[in-house]
Amino acid sequence: MLTITKLKSMHPHTIIEQGVALNNEEGLLMTDNDPDREILWVAVKEGFDQWSIKIGWLTDGLNYIVGFGEVLESESHIRELVKCDSEAFEMYKFTEI
Repeated sequence: MLTITKLKSMHPHTIIEQGVALNNEEGLLMTDNDPDREILWVAVKEGFDQWSIKIGWLTDGLNYIVGFGEVLESESHIRELVKCDSEAFEMYKFTEI
């Protein structure tokens, strides 16, 4: 489980967890155009004790997704992919509008 203590002990750009999900309603739906295409998700420690989950097509590769991936915005998906306590969740960096 990701806790605020663990988060604070990590260096920026540390990969917390990663995995693969399918592009569909049961997985992580990015688009209706490519059903069941594989999505790579990567939970990354950002600066100032923040973190985010970035997603992209598996074929884009890890480095591209960490640098340019779309930030996952769904609280239920975030909590499903990375088990975290409430203090760590408060440090999640949602996309700025």
